[in-house]
Amino acid sequence: PGQRGLMDRFEERGDRQKIRVPTLVLGGETDTNAPGPMMEKMAAKIPQSTYVCLPELGHLANLEDPQAFDAALSAFLDTVPR
Repeated sequence: PGQRGLMDRFEERGDRQKIRVPTLVLGGETDTNAPGPMMEKMAAKIPQSTYVCLPELGHLANLEDPQAFDAALSAFLDTVPR
């Protein structure tokens, strides 16, 4: 319950619009701690953000399928100006 409350408040924070760097919001399709719709909503409030949902993965997507996680991260980083 406490963790859910923390996530709910995080989703409602109004300072995401202040983020001024390209941002990847990455989630797992079966994540129940930070569900896809919540992550997508969060990404929509961050300028220059990209939302990626990894199919069939949960909250620890980087451990569940490191290759899929790395591919999504690499694809995002390839779009970021250097």
